[in-house]
Amino acid sequence: MIARHAERLFLLAAMLCGFCICAEYAITRPVSNSVFMATYGSQLLPYAWLIGVPLNFGVVSLYKRLISRIGCWRVMLLSFLAVGVGNLLLSFFLKGSQLLPLLLYLWKDIYILLMFQQLWSVIHSVVDEKRSRYLYGVLFGLGGIGGGLGSLVPGFLAVRAGSEHLLVASLPIYLVLAASFYLLLRSAKELGFSEESPSGKREKPSWQEGFRMVVGSRALTAILLLVVFMQVASALVDFQFQTLLSQHVPVKDLRTAFEGKVSSVINLITLSLQFFGTYLLVRWMGLKRTHMLVPTMLGAAVLSFFFFPIFPMMTFCFILMKSFDFSLFQVVKEMLYIPLSQKEKFSAKAVIDVFVYRAAKAFASLLILLMAPLFSSHQMPLTVGALVIFLLWGFTVQRMISSSQPATA
Repeated sequence: MIARHAERLFLLAAMLCGFCICAEYAITRPVSNSVFMATYGSQLLPYAWLIGVPLNFGVVSLYKRLISRIGCWRVMLLSFLAVGVGNLLLSFFLKGSQLLPLLLYLWKDIYILLMFQQLWSVIHSVVDEKRSRYLYGVLFGLGGIGGGLGSLVPGFLAVRAGSEHLLVASLPIYLVLAASFYLLLRSAKELGFSEESPSGKREKPSWQEGFRMVVGSRALTAILLLVVFMQVASALVDFQFQTLLSQHVPVKDLRTAFEGKVSSVINLITLSLQFFGTYLLVRWMGLKRTHMLVPTMLGAAVLSFFFFPIFPMMTFCFILMKSFDFSLFQVVKEMLYIPLSQKEKFSAKAVIDVFVYRAAKAFASLLILLMAPLFSSHQMPLTVGALVIFLLWGFTVQRMISSSQPATA
């Protein structure tokens, strides 16, 4: 009876955590993008992604050290305090600054990955493979609701309040998130979750150990490649969308409002896929075919832009890319971690889901910078590059997922 109560509390807390993380990101992301574009323009986006790699490495290295010394709860609490106070100060000092827009743009992507990496590491250690097929969709679905509600803030208040002042709206979200994560850890420990190794000591994960796990495991190598393909393709489409958006909507607050409304559409599609589509697709098609569906659909959308290179079509590609990334891709990717050991779920997952995400975006930025001097307009070359990535993605699914996940394919 106690275990059943703890399980219900765990699921409720996990849903609330996902809800709050996505709601906060739906507010911060349009603000950071719009303010960055107003300050630097789209041409400096690739340089920002490159700067993000060493910054990301340093922050995650600090995060891993703190995890081994003070544990999940204290690290999360420090993160909430730092980001909450930071957003409060940025809401007053961001406007007119030349440096703060860059720092906010870089930090918001690192922070969201850290939050989800730690949340899903706890979830993976408690939820078994059998229930993951429907629970993961529900957990992501609540995140979609949070993102949808959060995106209403920039969508309808950016012009009235000003983009920078919207960051204040994230503060009450952090209070709920802190309480939810505390309940998550407390109920997880009642269900057998432990941050300690069998010897009774906390593991001290290292980057070297995490990379060795990835290189030595076919399943982890497959996950790494899938993440790289998704993030490189997403970055190419994101750059094209931001470039065209700055041309068609040059006013900062109007651009924030537009991105907020686009985020609402993304979250609506995400919500539908998370609550209904993912479970049905995995159940009817199997894990391998569902994985193959992602590059097929996204490749078809990008191919449409190749033939009709207009802003509405790129907006459609961007919406579909983000919708799949936040829903179908994330769910089926997370399912690949389930058969792995707890050590792999923490150390190797931290390498893939945090560092590799940023490194892939940096690789995409190099592609963009290499193409810039060769073409007067790099929309079409980037589109062709994205199509090539989708072909490689499909080949990887066909060759690696089928052999590393035979039970669920």
